[in-house]
Amino acid sequence: MSSDVTKSLEQVYTPYPYHPGHSITLRDSNGNEFSVDIIHEYSFTISPAVVVNLHEDGAIREAVLKLYDRRFGELRKRREPDGRRRPQPHTEESEAAFQDFARSGMLGPVLDRLRHADLMWDLYRQVCTPPDEEDEEMKPERERLAEEEAEFYYKIQKRYTREVRAYGKLKCLQGRGIPRFFTAVTLQMPSAPPDLELHYFQVPGILIEKINGFNLSNLVTEMPAGPPDLWAEIVQKATDLAVEINRAGVLDGDSQPRNALVTRREDNTHQVCRIDFGEASLESDLKFRREDEPDYFKQCAATSSNPDALGLVMAAKVKRLTGVELDIVFDEIFPGIDGLP
Repeated sequence: MSSDVTKSLEQVYTPYPYHPGHSITLRDSNGNEFSVDIIHEYSFTISPAVVVNLHEDGAIREAVLKLYDRRFGELRKRREPDGRRRPQPHTEESEAAFQDFARSGMLGPVLDRLRHADLMWDLYRQVCTPPDEEDEEMKPERERLAEEEAEFYYKIQKRYTREVRAYGKLKCLQGRGIPRFFTAVTLQMPSAPPDLELHYFQVPGILIEKINGFNLSNLVTEMPAGPPDLWAEIVQKATDLAVEINRAGVLDGDSQPRNALVTRREDNTHQVCRIDFGEASLESDLKFRREDEPDYFKQCAATSSNPDALGLVMAAKVKRLTGVELDIVFDEIFPGIDGLP
């Protein structure tokens, strides 16, 4: 028997489809279909992100398309017995296992278990006991693949929902401190079977404004001549923006310099823009879960220290690289409110 015939489906990795030169058809939040042309792809992150050309009324404008595709991204990792995580690429075998899992009725209970684990953490900061490692290793490989695919689906859907809701909550900052949000979109997977629920095989995404700038973490390398006062001004703007985001009712679970872009305006001043809200929580969510603690969100904001994650980290980095100490002012997010006990 030829090696082509005996080759396991597990070895057939799903090819990455989001490359420059490709056109894809999307459906917006109103159900309208339209096509975009990919002109640039960003280095791989949690979710595929590309720059696209939008065709509108005879004009072309650039935008960033983020796609929450469970088949690709840094979330796809398997925990090994030694505790390390190794990449777990999407394959024909893992997709077939996922589809069989859905047909058997097992997908729903797994998703419910994942939601319950999140709820226990949100309500009580209680970590649910993970599955026994020996039991996991004893499972048939196909069952492990199916459960992992279900977890990848759950996690990426959660990031999409959080990001869309954060952009809605931060509408007052769009075009100023965060990118403008154009529309939510969906993309149909080519593997969607007709006998299963369609949403398991749709790739949600967002179209947002393209911000031209550099990563805040590269401040010194991008502006080696400074001067130090300008470094301090930019880091201060990033710190103040984090305070403003918290006060607007959003708690950022991934506040760090790599998620802030520095842009130069036409008047030669600089602006800081925050991106990536896939781990954000809203004040309304935390209030709902802790009705008896009206200041719970404010306490969480004080504990999480989103401004410190930008200001303190960048001040320390600048000092390490240049010896310059930046004088950064840290305003209280909610005056008089302490962190969680």
